[in-house]
Amino acid sequence: MLFETGHPITVAAIISPPDNPPGDTSGDTSGLGWGISDLGGLTFDGSLDVSAHQADPRGLHFSRDGSRMYLCGNGSAFITTHLLDVPWDITTAVYAASTVFDWPLLGLWFAGDGVQLVLVRSDALVSVTLNTPWDLGGGYTVVSELAQSGWGLHGAALNEAGDKIIMSKAVNKRYATLSTPFDVSSASDPINHSFGKSRDRGIFANDAGDSLFLVDQRDDIYHYQINTPWVTTSAVLGKSYALSGLSKSGFSTLTDKAQGITFSPTGARVYVTSSATQSVHQYST
Repeated sequence: MLFETGHPITVAAIISPPDNPPGDTSGDTSGLGWGISDLGGLTFDGSLDVSAHQADPRGLHFSRDGSRMYLCGNGSAFITTHLLDVPWDITTAVYAASTVFDWPLLGLWFAGDGVQLVLVRSDALVSVTLNTPWDLGGGYTVVSELAQSGWGLHGAALNEAGDKIIMSKAVNKRYATLSTPFDVSSASDPINHSFGKSRDRGIFANDAGDSLFLVDQRDDIYHYQINTPWVTTSAVLGKSYALSGLSKSGFSTLTDKAQGITFSPTGARVYVTSSATQSVHQYST
């Protein structure tokens, strides 16, 4: 499938790219940044039920202006797009489209230009370019793959420049440098490092690469400080936070199975997917 142009099926009308200019973070102004104790002030904002389109939601990502949310699910070979009336507020999200790809997907990570995209399969990372920025239904080209067979990926995080990546599978983490931005085939030999929990699933790193967040299936978020940016061998656990202990958090027990995690650009808002409730939950820091 390498270097092959894709023609995905989109179940909805074609939707136009976001109107907000690149870097616009409207609706994302109240965060505490990326300090080691930020999660201590976490409050629950609301949830979005995605059961009609993703039975087992996993990885998620937003357009740079927060007007679109993209979501993939375990066992499904498609990504759903939601449009947000208020940027970064999923309680205003409306389903727009489902775009079929060639493989089941567990995660995704967009470049800031909305053209380059890295997809996470259980056995590989896939670099893709879109024909139209932020529009999955407009066609795509598979640029390259980085096989991870026998390892079993759960997620990956990249920086905005697209030259640093951290991969996650339970307690196993790998980090690498990409000599060609967002081209996973250009990755240096990944360096393995075991830390975290056996139930770790979703992963997110801030662009500076000095804060790493992992979410596990017992509904806990773990915040690691990375002393050497993007080098996980220097990661130190700073704080953990139990979502199930937060009033009206969307996680009522320790069996709601948090799966994916992402943040708004300033760290003001946190988004977590739950496979048990088939929902995306939003929190403010």
